[in-house]
Amino acid sequence: MEIIFLTIILGATILLAVYIGKIFKHKQEEAVAGEDEEEEQIQEEKEAPASKPKKKVVDRKSKEKVPTFQHPWLLTSLKGHSGRVLDMDISPNGKHLASCGEDRTVLVWSIKDFTGKEHKCLRCNVEFDHGLFVKWSPDSKAFVVQKAVQNCTEVYKMSKKVDGSLGDFSVAVTFPAKHQTDIIGMGISATGKFIATCSDATDLIVWSLKGEVLARLDTVHNLTYCCLVSPCGRFVATSGFTPDVKVWEVKFSRAGEFEKVSRAFDLTGSVFSVQQTGGKT
Repeated sequence: MEIIFLTIILGATILLAVYIGKIFKHKQEEAVAGEDEEEEQIQEEKEAPASKPKKKVVDRKSKEKVPTFQHPWLLTSLKGHSGRVLDMDISPNGKHLASCGEDRTVLVWSIKDFTGKEHKCLRCNVEFDHGLFVKWSPDSKAFVVQKAVQNCTEVYKMSKKVDGSLGDFSVAVTFPAKHQTDIIGMGISATGKFIATCSDATDLIVWSLKGEVLARLDTVHNLTYCCLVSPCGRFVATSGFTPDVKVWEVKFSRAGEFEKVSRAFDLTGSVFSVQQTGGKT
């Protein structure tokens, strides 16, 4: 009986030892397998070639050139201003074009160069301001600029070089600021006797070329939108909030002395306000 009992105890001890041995063997195999996987991963990272930088996807549309304006009548395009071009005028002798913009400059272009590839221009700087309007004098030797910030008119004289080409620009006359609100129109008579300016209120001023106020009157438009001088240099036309165009006559004596400004006639027929006037008077 005792022998049987010892045999059972011995057998259980052997089975327990075998079981514990299998458990330790299994854990050891898992540890070895994990180390092998880490080594393989490290080896693959070492052997793997350096990843190439991704190529930037170039948008072909962005490379496409902006289409240029085409028209059968288009002769050329003048490029020189760095801001919006606000006004331009061709000299009476047909030799030059003046343009003013928000970049505080007036550029004078030679019309004879318009058919060529290069367009040279002369730059006139408007100090601490920019021009709203630019008009040539009747003799094409000067131009008048309406300044935006100072709200006044300035005359620029052009000098000539020995070879006859244009030289530097200089301020000849600066008119006093008489308008209380923004100036919306400016013109110079073909006779060279006066300059007319008009504000967006109802203020029309007729000046001499020396900056003297010859006449100041109310346009009776409630609000004035446009002011033009006739090609003959005799009339000034204004339009505004009222549904009519008023034409004023600037009278001078035979000796050339200023007399007065009087209303010549009214152009009626519009139902609403007249935004712009044009044409020859």
